[in-house]
Amino acid sequence: MRVFGFIIKGISVLLYWISCVSVACIVCITVFDVIMRRAGRPVDFAVEIVILLAGIVIACAFPATSLAKDHVIMEFIVEKLSGKRLTALNTLTRLIGIALFFTIGLSAFKLGNGLRNAGQCSPILLIPEFPLPYTLGVACFVECLVLLYMLLENVTKREEQV
Repeated sequence: MRVFGFIIKGISVLLYWISCVSVACIVCITVFDVIMRRAGRPVDFAVEIVILLAGIVIACAFPATSLAKDHVIMEFIVEKLSGKRLTALNTLTRLIGIALFFTIGLSAFKLGNGLRNAGQCSPILLIPEFPLPYTLGVACFVECLVLLYMLLENVTKREEQV
């Protein structure tokens, strides 16, 4: 369990830093575009790159956000539950999350394969678009592992308390 947690946390941190670098690139490109617009020479591809990077930011932030427990929680429901019911609710939500993110990951890979087979590229820079759905798919599968780790951690804690 410890090794599994270490690996999952390491992958999540890596994806988190990819997300951070993408945000920094979005800021730099946007600032550069604004400066160049004032000079009368806008950057034609700025919007295209920002959109692609935004997809990376969103996808790569999933696992680290879940591990940090920075996601939205219905506190008004959770705070009224007892130990066993809270454990059951956590288990149920983690299982639903695993199923949901697994389905999204598979769909993202199918979309990536379709874009790759079609040769879909961005309109200005002609950057192939298939890596973005693949990135989302990988992030979703890592999220499944994060949720599995959290589920196992929750069950292990419950067994230690008994």
